[in-house]
Amino acid sequence: MVDKGNLKATLRRLSSWPNRNSNGPHIAEAAQWLREQFAQIEGSTVTEIPVSLPVGPRVPVEIDAPQVLSVRKGTHPELSENLVFMSAHFDSLSMVDKLHGAAPGANDDGSGIAALLEAHRMLSTDSWPRTLVFAAFSAEEQGLLGAKGIAKRAREENWQIDAVLNNDMIGNSVDDLGRREAGAVRIFSEESPSHRSRELARWANWMLAQEMPDHELRLVLRPDRMGRGGDHTPFNREGFTAVRFTECNEAYSRQHTEADTVEAMDLDYLAKNVEVNVRILRHLLAAEPAPTVVHIDRAQGYGTGLSWSGNAFRRYRVYWRRTTSAFWEGTEEVTGCEWASSERSKDEWEFAVGAIDGIPVPAN
Repeated sequence: MVDKGNLKATLRRLSSWPNRNSNGPHIAEAAQWLREQFAQIEGSTVTEIPVSLPVGPRVPVEIDAPQVLSVRKGTHPELSENLVFMSAHFDSLSMVDKLHGAAPGANDDGSGIAALLEAHRMLSTDSWPRTLVFAAFSAEEQGLLGAKGIAKRAREENWQIDAVLNNDMIGNSVDDLGRREAGAVRIFSEESPSHRSRELARWANWMLAQEMPDHELRLVLRPDRMGRGGDHTPFNREGFTAVRFTECNEAYSRQHTEADTVEAMDLDYLAKNVEVNVRILRHLLAAEPAPTVVHIDRAQGYGTGLSWSGNAFRRYRVYWRRTTSAFWEGTEEVTGCEWASSERSKDEWEFAVGAIDGIPVPAN
């Protein structure tokens, strides 16, 4: 169960620094505090990876920015090399005075860090086949530079990242017009042949509708908000499956200003979004291997036949949706590597197959 007291304590501590600018002295203090918090969670291995920031519009002098990762090793002899990330950024920025201005950054992105720590605590007593990584990035406000450095390293070192759940601003429910929405959170995803981010978002939307019908995971079929960026994107650029969670109602007047305080947040809403992440993580971490290829029988006919590479004794889940729909409309569990339907024409429906708890693979 999510502890709102823990969330509030984390938010208070993070916003106690005047700012957490990646060029300033407080970013190292915040990184040290995060390492200490992660280290208190049994079974985790904590590491700090510096990423060099080149001189640029928001970087006056070259500097190393700390990235803090906490790793909980998987138990399966083969699947433990597969990584599932939950991430957020712990730096903050004032657009009034980019170097020295007050930027408590409670929601942007203290909310993501609070979610990170609470999810870590909630999942600390369990074990899974896959390895769980909690990543706290800095230099997000300088152009996603911390995440870029880690994503680049992950690609160069061939990290087997199955999914990245990036959380950035998930604790506000009221916008500047006074409109409140506390029953949904947005998930942004990119569609690309080099990763399965859109399929991760589509599957998570379907799964949460079954498990948390009172809190919508709202599909937004865009990589991110217009003209904005988040730490999932560097992972997409390196070919990894990554999505972004963001509140539905942004209060622009409180972003990158001294008004981004704990008092302006909705902790009940934040707690719901922590639960969203935890539920998705539990499934992804427990999933058996996905089919590597899913074939659709293209011969003329009224129905649809699917076959895939996998284990003939393993259970899989077949998904279907109309070609005009962004959402999975139905599913069926099967055992083996074949499935057929006389009711759904391949001309009118899209199909996919996945492990019971995993991201589906589209049929083609």
